[in-house]
Amino acid sequence: MTLLGVICVILAVSLTGCLSLLLTPLPGKITIDPELPIEKNAVVVFHSSIFIKEYNGINVKDEWYPKGNYRKMTVTIPGGETDLLFDISASFDRGNTTYTFRPKDLELKFDFEAGKEYTVSVYRSKNLGNFFIPKQKIYLAIWDKIYSDANPGNAQEDHVVKSWELTEF
Repeated sequence: MTLLGVICVILAVSLTGCLSLLLTPLPGKITIDPELPIEKNAVVVFHSSIFIKEYNGINVKDEWYPKGNYRKMTVTIPGGETDLLFDISASFDRGNTTYTFRPKDLELKFDFEAGKEYTVSVYRSKNLGNFFIPKQKIYLAIWDKIYSDANPGNAQEDHVVKSWELTEF
C-alpha cells in the first residue's frame, strides 16, 4: 500500500505540473486585450536587450518578466498611440573592447498601427570614424516587420520605420 500511495502522489504532482504548464501563457508572449479582434491589434517583438517597465502608465515588469530577467517579448497590443517606459542592457564589441550600454527609464511614444507587425531593438552604426579614431552610434529603432531573432542589425536599415540616436562610442 505504501508503494501504491507514493506512486499516486507522484502521478498527482506530475499531472498538476503538466496542467499548470498548459494553462499558463507561453514564456515571452503577452496579449494585452484578448477580446480585441486581431485586425485591431499590432504585434510587437521587443529584443531581449529591452526591459519594458510600463505600458501606457501600467506597471508590467512583474507580469512580462516574472523572474526579473531580460528576455525577448512578443506583445500583442491594441493599435494606436503607445507609451512605454523601459531600460536597455546591451553590449557591443569593437576589436578587443566591449562597450556596455545600460540606460534606465527611457520613454518611447509611438503609434503602432493596427494589423501591422514590428520589431523594437537597438543597433550600432557602421564605423563613422577611421582606423585610429573609430566612432559608432547606438540607435533605438522600430522595424516594419518581425524578425525571427528580433535583432535585425545593420543589414536591415531600409526597414527602419523610426529610429533615435541614443549615444556614440
